[in-house]
Parts: sequence; C-alpha cells; structure tokens
Amino acid sequence: FADPPSRVARLSFIEGDVSFAPTRAPKDDNWATAKINWPITEGNRLYAGDNARAELHIGASALRLTENTALDVSRLDDERIETFLDRGSLSLTLRNWDRDDELIITTPNLSVTLNSNGRYRIDVDGDNVNVVVRQGEARVQNGGSRFNVIASQRAQIEGRDGDDVRITRDDDEDNFDRWAAERDSRQNVATSSRYVAPTTPGVRTAYTAALMPGSTAYPEKSVQLARSRMRPAMSAGRSGSARSLR
Repeated sequence: FADPPSRVARLSFIEGDVSFAPTRAPKDDNWATAKINWPITEGNRLYAGDNARAELHIGASALRLTENTALDVSRLDDERIETFLDRGSLSLTLRNWDRDDELIITTPNLSVTLNSNGRYRIDVDGDNVNVVVRQGEARVQNGGSRFNVIASQRAQIEGRDGDDVRITRDDDEDNFDRWAAERDSRQNVATSSRYVAPTTPGVRTAYTAALMPGSTAYPEKSVQLARSRMRPAMSAGRSGSARSLR
C-alpha cells in the first residue's frame, strides 16, 4: 500500500455546481460532482461553475474559489503547497502560517508566492492577472523579474510574458470579497476557538455542522465531537504510525 499523504486539504464549503477530478486525464473526462468534506491531495483538481463557490481548508488557512474558477493542486506536502490557477478568482486567508512554508500560485504567465499570514486575492482572465493584498505581502515573479505587493496594494499584470505591470492602491471590494470576509468572520468567532485549536483535525468539520442554517448541533456537542476525532490522531502520533494534519 502507498503511504498516506503527509498533508491534506479539506473541501469545507460548496455552493452550486463544483466539480472534482483526481488527476489530469488525457481526454479530461474524469470529472465528478464534488462533495462536502472530501479530502483534497496532491494532483487533485477543482472547478467551480456558473454561480458556484467552494472553500478549501489547509489547517487553519482557507482558499476560496468563486464562479468559473479552475484550480489544480500541483503539490501538497510539509514543505510546500503549489497550485495552478488557470482562470477565475481565488481568495486566500492564511492563519498560523509557518514562514518556512511556501504557498505558490502559478498562473499561465506568472507565479505568486505567499509565506506569511494575511488576506490575498488573485484573478486570472487570459493573460491579465490581478494580485491583491489586503493584509500581508506577496512576491510575484513574471519572466526574469520579481517584485513585491504589500498590504492595500493591487498589481495589474498584462501580456503573455507578464511584462506590463501597474501597482495601485486597492480599496475596492465586490461580492466575492464580502463573502470571503464573512466566512472569515464566522470562523474567527466560532466557539471552537475557546476550546480546541482551529488546526485540530475534525474541529472544522464539527463546527461546519454546528453553524449550518437549521442545524440542531450545539457548540458544546461539537467540541466533544472534535475532541473525539482528535484522540485517535493523537494516539497514532504518539505511536509514530500516523501524522496529523497541519
């Protein structure tokens, strides 16, 4: 049997038509309907269709897709996360991020590297790319040049080689930004943070159920559920037979 992946993301939110493919296929015919709480590992692909949205959690950090967005997870391990954003918009909130980790988002004409806590957004429309930093700092590499985008800045990059760059102050928000901020706020105030660390495996799943409209779950019961899910991982970690999510 193959070793289990050392790091796994989780599909924590789905709205609308979201598709999943385990790998790239020669005929691109291996897509299926994505399901909530599916694990996402290296090589997996996601596509959010018309009027759709999706959210991935990697530990306490979140990656969010809006409609007509195609994202490939190229690498996902303890040293680095690499994704390919072919088109659409990706919102990222990094929490408790280890500065030795790198999150790299590649587009058809450049790459963006993040390695600090913050809020970011990347839009891809053909050869036109926007890199927005709400909080934190992003490093952009296009061809042979590199530059940084800091908090409250937007970099507009155009051209096949990404050689037309304009950096301006950013203070615009749309519905996707407001939805991502609302998701962040709900998670920030979730009662789970008072009892169990947000990086604990299972705590996001428990509280997703507790916060769903019409749910009959209660925070206290969700905490108990999260702790019950945590115990096997802790026992396995002590025995050296398994590794928990970061």
